Amino acid sequence: MMQTILGFFSSIQNMGAVLFVPIVIFVTGIVFGLHWMKSSRAAITVGIGFIGVNLALSLVWDQLGPVTQAIVERFGLRLEVLDTSWTSAAAVAFTGQVGVFIIPYVLLINVIMISLRLTKTMNIDIWNYWHFALTGTLVTGMSGSAFLGFLATACHVVIVLQFADITARKVQKELNIPGISIPHANSVALAPIYLMLDKLYDRIPFLAARSEKSEQGHGAFWKWISDPVIMGFLIGIVFGIVAGCPAVETATIAMSMAALMLLLPRMVKVIMEGLLPISQSVKKFANEKMGRRVIHIGLDSAVILGHPTTLTASMILIPITLMIAFVLPGNRTIPVGDLVAINFFIAVATAVHKGSLGRTLISGTVTTSIMLVVCSYFAPAFTLLARQTGGMVPAGEGSTMISALAVGDLMAFLLERLSSIPVAGALLMVVVTAAIVLVCREYERRQENRQTETNN
Repeated sequence: MMQTILGFFSSIQNMGAVLFVPIVIFVTGIVFGLHWMKSSRAAITVGIGFIGVNLALSLVWDQLGPVTQAIVERFGLRLEVLDTSWTSAAAVAFTGQVGVFIIPYVLLINVIMISLRLTKTMNIDIWNYWHFALTGTLVTGMSGSAFLGFLATACHVVIVLQFADITARKVQKELNIPGISIPHANSVALAPIYLMLDKLYDRIPFLAARSEKSEQGHGAFWKWISDPVIMGFLIGIVFGIVAGCPAVETATIAMSMAALMLLLPRMVKVIMEGLLPISQSVKKFANEKMGRRVIHIGLDSAVILGHPTTLTASMILIPITLMIAFVLPGNRTIPVGDLVAINFFIAVATAVHKGSLGRTLISGTVTTSIMLVVCSYFAPAFTLLARQTGGMVPAGEGSTMISALAVGDLMAFLLERLSSIPVAGALLMVVVTAAIVLVCREYERRQENRQTETNN
C-alpha cells in the first residue's frame, strides 16, 4: 500500500506544472461550485498559458544561457562553486527522504493552517513544493536527523504561507488579478526585506516617486527607450557585444529578447483569463459557505514574470550579479545556471514596489547578493547530497563544488542554522516560526484596518 501511495505522488511530481496545475485548477473549480464545463475551460486555458510562458522563457535559456557562459569564459571568470541551476536543486530535493512524501505532507500542513485560520492561501503550486523538500533534505543531510528535516520543512511551509498572505494584496493590485497569492518559496522568501526596503526608499528623494512615468521622463526618446520591446532589443545587443558574438548572432539575440518582452506578458494574460472564473467561484463560495472568509489561490510566481518591470530588471541584473559575484565577501559561487532565472527571484519585489523599476533593481541587487552568500554556504552539503542522490551535474573546469542560486533561500538558511543548535534546535525552529506567524498576522490586520479606513 505504501509503495502504491508513493508511486502515485511520484507520478504527480513527474507531471510538472503544465499538466498538474490544470488538473488542480479543474478540481478547485468543481469543489467551489463552478460548473464542470467552465472549470474545464479555465483549467485548459491556464495550462495553455503555462505552455506559452515556458515557450517564451525558453528564449532566455536558449539565448542568454550560452551567452552568459561565453561571457564567463571570455573574461576568464572562475570561482570554486559552480551554479548548476534550479533543475539540479529540484532533482536533489525530490529524490531525498523528505521529497518522497513532500506533496501529501505540504497539502496536510496547508489544510490544517487554513482550518485554524492561520493562513488564507491554498498553495496549489504543487510542482514548486520542491523548495520545501530541499530545505528538509539539506537539514537532514547536515544534521543527520530526519526528524529535524521534516520539522524544518513544516516550518518552511508555514513561513512561506505567511509571506504569501502579507504580499497577496500587493500582488493582486499590481497584476489586477483578484484572489491570488504567491507562495513560491524562492520568490516570497525575501518579502520582508523588500517591504523594509520599500519603507526606506520612501525616505530617499530620487526613489520616493514610484510612478514609471516619473522614472522614465516624458520626452519622446524616453518613451521610445522605455518601451519593453525596444529595451529588450537593446539589452540583447549589449549582451551579444559583451559576449563577443558576431553581428548576425548579436542581432538574433536582440530579436529574441525583444520577442520575450512582447510574448511573455501576453502568455501571462492567458493564465489570468483562466484564473478569473476560478477566483470568482472561490470568492462566492467563501462568502456563502465560510462566513465571507477570504481564500487566496497560491500560484507560481510565473504570473508576475510578464510584468515589464520584472522583465527589464531581471535582464539588467544578469551582468550586475556576475560583477557582484567576484567582489562579494563570503561568496564562492559563479552564477551561471540560475542567472536566467533571476526573474523568479525578484518577482515579488515588483509587486511590493508597485512596478517601480528603480526600486526593484536596487532590491534585486541586495537580494541576489544574499542568495549568492547563502548558496555558497550550502555548497559543500549540496554537492555531497547531489552525488548521493544521483542528481549531480558535473562541476566545470575551475570549480570543485556545485550549488545554485535557487539553493540560496534565506528561510532555509535560517532554519538550518536553528536546527544546528544542540538540544534546543527543534524547539527554536518552532518558536521562531510561531513568532513569524504572529508578526505576519498582526501586519496583515493592520493592512486590513488601513484599507477599511481608506474606504471609509
